[in-house]
Amino acid sequence: MKNENLKDIFSEVISRENSAFIIDERQFKDNLVSLRSSFLNNYPEVYIGYSYKTNYIPSICRAAHELGCWAEVVSSMEVDMALVHLLDKSNIIYNGPIKSFESIQKVIEVGGIINIDDFHDIEKIEEILANNSNRHIVRVALRLNSSYDKQPSRFGINIDEIEEFLLRIDRNPYLNLIGYHIHLPFRSIESFKFRMDCIIRVLNIHGYRPLEYINVGGGFFGSVNSELAKNLNIQNIPSFGDYGKIVGQVLCEYFSKLELRKWPKLFIEPGSSVVADAMWFLSRIHAVKNLNNYKMLVTYAGRHLLTPTNKTLFFPINLHISEGSSLRNHKSDLSVVGYTCIESDILGEVKSRFTSSTFDFIAISNVGSYSVVMGSNFILPQPAIYNYSDVGLKIIRHTKTAEIVISEFVD
Repeated sequence: MKNENLKDIFSEVISRENSAFIIDERQFKDNLVSLRSSFLNNYPEVYIGYSYKTNYIPSICRAAHELGCWAEVVSSMEVDMALVHLLDKSNIIYNGPIKSFESIQKVIEVGGIINIDDFHDIEKIEEILANNSNRHIVRVALRLNSSYDKQPSRFGINIDEIEEFLLRIDRNPYLNLIGYHIHLPFRSIESFKFRMDCIIRVLNIHGYRPLEYINVGGGFFGSVNSELAKNLNIQNIPSFGDYGKIVGQVLCEYFSKLELRKWPKLFIEPGSSVVADAMWFLSRIHAVKNLNNYKMLVTYAGRHLLTPTNKTLFFPINLHISEGSSLRNHKSDLSVVGYTCIESDILGEVKSRFTSSTFDFIAISNVGSYSVVMGSNFILPQPAIYNYSDVGLKIIRHTKTAEIVISEFVD
């Protein structure tokens, strides 16, 4: 959303709701295009698998697929979601440690890719094939396990054991090994250099086998404004181009030495880096509280709604003052607090003269990552969600009610 549109859009939403999320669909699409372009500048064929777990709001997923993104999913629920949203049902990358028989069967039938986490994944696939007379060729890749910065990962296959997996796959004519996958929960350029070292190491073990798929996962930094970067205590944030350069250069150097008719496709799996700054959260000011010279704006926001994976982050918060507001004046700093009964539900601070009225509200940016998917009906039902796109503003989830929450239980 352009700055000149923000005020009008925010005002329209807050006139209807106590609080709400707003998706900026155009920003989300711009992020995807920018990320892929940065990698294409360094490698000839690049595909994005959008991380459903980060934010699986339907309009977000459909917007990604409109740009040609695949669905990167990690559960049977997300497989079913992807099969609803995708036009080309084969564009599924199935990760995760809890793949069910039924979900594996669905991915096999549509021709998706299954990233093998351990032998139990292969055993399930083999059992499905053995019990099905109409056998499909199953596209599989091996997820690599590695420890970085003395922090072990619980996912994937130890590279020292890769040969055992390769030999087992070689023995089954219905298993088509297409390549390798790696993902680590680190965003630094150094950690991506380490990922590429792991990829090159396993490619040297791969040998004569065909190769069509290299997946370096996600975990990129996206757009982080200066105030948020300061609150997160991070400096020298890598750009999309920095990631693309280190990944592309390593792969180009390696494959240029081989006599390959075609280089493998490069896949990346972004989530937070493309969706975090594409969502806002708005909340009216419920009350101004002055307690022991400590001034607070009580809102309809909550830390559990906005940042369930970070319990200490202070958000950059914009305070919007309505015209004609004249009830109270505050010239000192105010803490912005949530509506819950949790003492630590403090979201940040605003440094502004504040005048309270019915339509004064706060706006918090960068809330698109893991907020909605990990949200809950704690104390208040979950808020509305609006989508702003080329066709305008549209509500895509109404504020939940007590009746809706109760109806989710079975008497």
